[in-house]
Amino acid sequence: MSYALARGLLGAGLAVTAAMALGMIVTIGGIALAAAFARDRFMGLLARTESWRHRMGRVLEMGGSVMVLVFGLWMVVSSLPACRHCFYMQAFQCGKVALSVTPNVVGQFADASD
Repeated sequence: MSYALARGLLGAGLAVTAAMALGMIVTIGGIALAAAFARDRFMGLLARTESWRHRMGRVLEMGGSVMVLVFGLWMVVSSLPACRHCFYMQAFQCGKVALSVTPNVVGQFADASD
């Protein structure tokens, strides 16, 4: 509407606004009428598919919980090598662990046990 007023086209702005309002009225009204008239058919569909929906709900619940568990375990397992490396570095620097744990760390901290 502001664009139409800036161009001096008040009639065009009003027409576009009215067309948008009419489109929203028809769309929302059509959905409401379809829901009201299709209610009985939809309720019959829900009654016929109750056991299937129940089984599908169980499958989705179990699948979701397994996915969360797998993702959490994956995050824990993927963080272990980095933590293990940090633990070895701290332990070798303090002299609490024998130097024969891993060959990579042995070369780095060979003088830490002296």
